[in-house]
Amino acid sequence: MKILIYPTNQLRIRINILFFFIEDNIDLLEFISKKFDVEYNIYTSQGTDAIEKALEIIPDIIVCDLNLPEKNGFEICEILKKDLRTSHVPTIILTAVDNQQSYIKALESGADLYLTKPFNLKVLSQSIKGLLFNREKLKYYFKNNLDIIDEQNFGETEQNFIKKLNEFLSENIANSDFTVEELASYLNISRVQLYRKVKAILGINVSDYINNFKMERAALMLKTSNLNIAEIGYASGFSSPNYFSTAFKNKYGVTPKEYKAE
Repeated sequence: MKILIYPTNQLRIRINILFFFIEDNIDLLEFISKKFDVEYNIYTSQGTDAIEKALEIIPDIIVCDLNLPEKNGFEICEILKKDLRTSHVPTIILTAVDNQQSYIKALESGADLYLTKPFNLKVLSQSIKGLLFNREKLKYYFKNNLDIIDEQNFGETEQNFIKKLNEFLSENIANSDFTVEELASYLNISRVQLYRKVKAILGINVSDYINNFKMERAALMLKTSNLNIAEIGYASGFSSPNYFSTAFKNKYGVTPKEYKAE
């Protein structure tokens, strides 16, 4: 397991990184793999199985050549960016083609960065670290500001995912018996994929997201509704008033009664 540490003024991120390199030139494939093997867990493909392998491993970063057998880099990137399982993964397109049309097409396919060959190894390295760090900063921000998560902060696929996730929770919040499996089924993904997706884009597990959603709804109801504390607890999906009061105080530092009176 390779661990990469990013120090900053405000946070220190320690993560295990999966680097997926797609290149049909075997010499370049081996060269890049050896150069980055110290920092990352390297996975490679010569193109023919790139999509299947990406969906299997769900990498943290993808670097993809443009000219590949069967599907080119633009097509691979577009497919993976439209798939909910990999839509959040930063992707760099590498190509010997250096013109405006190709650059625009790379952006249209969803690529995060477009680098031309021959490329400088340090430029590629810093580009990868920059994309990864930006992704981690975003997760760090949302992890510490769950109450202001808005689907508009994400790409189109993530927007639809967060929107549907919130819709399901809104419709089922009063049901304390609903399960993560039911939520995953509603989103048309597996339970494991749901956990991985929420963790990848928000930096928390899905259970924490659900609990926070309930708390925010309860806090709003305490300030705006005429329901009593027990009724608000049940309406927010808590199985008992005591459990609601304990969970609420753990999050906000005051009891529901004290919060309502503020």
